[in-house]
Amino acid sequence: MLLSTLPLYALAAVAAILTIGTILAIYLNTIVIAIYWSDPTLRTRSTQLFLILAITDLTVGLTVGPFHIAPLLSERVATSKWYDKLRIFTTAATISMSVYTIVVIAFDRMMTLRRLNSPTLSAKQITLIVLGLLLIATAAPTCRLLPGHAAEIVYLTMATCTAAISIGGVITSYCVLIHIVRQHHLTPGVSHTERRTTQITIRLTLTYIISLTPMIFYHLMRFTDRLPENTLDAVYAVALIIISSTCYTNPWSYYFSNPTLRSTYVATVHRNQERSTRHREAQLL
Repeated sequence: MLLSTLPLYALAAVAAILTIGTILAIYLNTIVIAIYWSDPTLRTRSTQLFLILAITDLTVGLTVGPFHIAPLLSERVATSKWYDKLRIFTTAATISMSVYTIVVIAFDRMMTLRRLNSPTLSAKQITLIVLGLLLIATAAPTCRLLPGHAAEIVYLTMATCTAAISIGGVITSYCVLIHIVRQHHLTPGVSHTERRTTQITIRLTLTYIISLTPMIFYHLMRFTDRLPENTLDAVYAVALIIISSTCYTNPWSYYFSNPTLRSTYVATVHRNQERSTRHREAQLL
């Protein structure tokens, strides 16, 4: 059973935190997606990539928390081998897709600051980005769904490569982005919007470096058998909470860092309140 060595109060705390995180992720990312979708003026190249990030974070919120909470509530689910494989698949695929989206956003920022970008991404390019992220993110965990020991070896090999690409890609993106910012970001001609978007990207990449580290440490300790099972379960619980927290901290980050997004949300709320008030007054008449 997943996390079976943890005491009951720890299991309850993990379930509560994952439940709250799931609710926040669904609510916040749905709001961000709705705002981007309702206002065409927000659909620039950078905001399209942030929209993809919000969609991937929404999938993390819809899958990671519920798939880890279910075994804590049902013994039948906890002892199901196929459910365990499905849990590993969804966790690895959705979180990897979110991480790779950050790498794409960081790369876009690099190209923007070096003036090698096009004004917008076409619908075809956006589709290719999403399909590419989905393919890369699901390549390794798909092997876990196959039976036999060979599939386990292939999975561990590909998962190690995926983890290295994830943490390496994010760290490299962060370092290169900081270097480019120091060289180009403060030069004349860079708009305030581009500066703000770059700062959001730097903040997001740094957040992912911090959040990925505990999970990488868990896998290293698991494969080397350096820690007892109860300690490994505790490390996994903490790592899972930290890495899944990005799905609801990300929307907070670019919401509070983007005045246009905030003003659009406030205007939408006021418009809905006025519409609701008129509807109630019409019913009274």
